[in-house]
Amino acid sequence: MNSLTTALPNALRYTGLVLGVCLLWLVNFATDTTCHLLLYSIDANNVKSFATLSSKLYGHKFKILVDFNTFLLNFGICTSYVVIVGTLLSDFAKYAYGGDYFTSRAQILLPIAPLVFLPLSCLKRLDALRYVSFVALTFLCAFVLIIVMIASGMGNTHIKHEKEHEHVKLVGNQVLKIFESLPVIFFAFVCQMNIPSLYTELRRISPHTLSSPRPVSKYISKASKMQWAIRAAFFICGTLYTASAIAGYSLFLNDTKGNILDNFDRDLGGWFKISPYIKLIYGALLCISYPTMSYSGVRSLHRLLFEIRKTCLPAALRTYMFGHDDDEIDTNSDKLLHPRLPVRVLEASIIVGFSTLIGVTCSEVTTVFSLTGAVCCSAIMYIFPGCFYYKTTLLQGKFGWSGTKLGLFFAIGGSVFGVLCTAIIIYNIATGN
Repeated sequence: MNSLTTALPNALRYTGLVLGVCLLWLVNFATDTTCHLLLYSIDANNVKSFATLSSKLYGHKFKILVDFNTFLLNFGICTSYVVIVGTLLSDFAKYAYGGDYFTSRAQILLPIAPLVFLPLSCLKRLDALRYVSFVALTFLCAFVLIIVMIASGMGNTHIKHEKEHEHVKLVGNQVLKIFESLPVIFFAFVCQMNIPSLYTELRRISPHTLSSPRPVSKYISKASKMQWAIRAAFFICGTLYTASAIAGYSLFLNDTKGNILDNFDRDLGGWFKISPYIKLIYGALLCISYPTMSYSGVRSLHRLLFEIRKTCLPAALRTYMFGHDDDEIDTNSDKLLHPRLPVRVLEASIIVGFSTLIGVTCSEVTTVFSLTGAVCCSAIMYIFPGCFYYKTTLLQGKFGWSGTKLGLFFAIGGSVFGVLCTAIIIYNIATGN
């Protein structure tokens, strides 16, 4: 959510204001529905992770595909965070003290990676970061409020556009650019890969009892409670996304950049004089929000390495990470879901290292969002939940639009949009559009 708040105004630049807002809330509604399908499938199959659900319903090869896709998605998100952090903190450093030291992307990101990204990415459980999310959400609300107030005419700012009499487009007229912007909107709501772990860890539980040796929820319907929490979160996100997208696009029109904070300049006057400090705070929050994405990436990488350990890993390394090859490890076991600290450090180092390397050399975040959103988000958000729900309801004998047909609708629809958007993005990159 942190990084997408600044990217959506550029999406509206191509989709147009009315079409963009409609697409934003349509994706919001569709994602809420697929979260319901996913929760239903998790409860029906009694599993704790995205990959375990895929293994139980479709087998080992499908599980590897899911883990690989989840890893790529989280790696793409982590990379986008690093790219944005490098840009924001570099801009602040040049404003604050200038000079030749600790002002370039490399000089800023290379110390942050081992000192901030890596330690926080090695946490055992995601709920340890719940307060970070609250702080980040608080600042995002403040940021959206500021940009909305500026767009409303407050703050005595002076924004000049390249073309005179430029106005807000209601509907975009570049079809290929509209399809290229759609994955950015997908990216804004992707969360399905974290739902199983959040569902397992963050719900309130009661103590063990003699009649109930396993912890049980204080709520009769855990799925409905989780669904309402998800719905509330999507409503908050959708509202903030809509406000920031409309305000940002209305301010800068066709000059809107891939990261709207790149448009923030002290020379614009008024409230934009505090732009360097907004960039500093935003960059700092992205630094401590990074592990919320790398956490899922580390777990996906661990499961993926476990599945291919006998063919890809040296014997000594796989024994150190997973034990002897003859050992039976349950895919729901704590050993696989929460590996020991040295293993987490090794796997987190891979994600942090490569995402930092890309972040140092790449400064354009829009391409990362679009391509990752088209390839990975469509699968995580729609194809996989649709497939899970289809197989679950098929085994239960539930047919029709409340059963198998609904699952097929999202699986096929997600596949069509994913392939189409990916092809268009690659075409636009190849042709320079």
